[in-house]
Amino acid sequence: MAVRMMQCGLVYDLRGLRTSSIPNSQLKWRVTGGGGVVFSNTDVETPTVTAQGGYGTYSFEIEETNNQCVRTDVVNITFNAPPEIDNIEKICVDKNVNFTYRGSDDQERQGGPIHY
Repeated sequence: MAVRMMQCGLVYDLRGLRTSSIPNSQLKWRVTGGGGVVFSNTDVETPTVTAQGGYGTYSFEIEETNNQCVRTDVVNITFNAPPEIDNIEKICVDKNVNFTYRGSDDQERQGGPIHY
């Protein structure tokens, strides 16, 4: 069963795990579905991958090999566009605001005005 993850943006740090009971095994990441990608390194447990094919769901497979023993696992990553914020009401624009804050020594301090 494939693991499903979601990511905001087009860059993700994959997290594979080498089997500790198989010394000297070799790892290999590959993309098996989605679009084009660029790996920082396909032969390590935790490469960074950049989705070159745009937003959407990509499937990645990690394969661990030691002589004739092969083990694979799959993860599906959905790359989403960053959220957009609109209709922001700027209630403090061009206003002088006085404020009170506490410093690291817990002494109350007065400040202001702050211009937004």
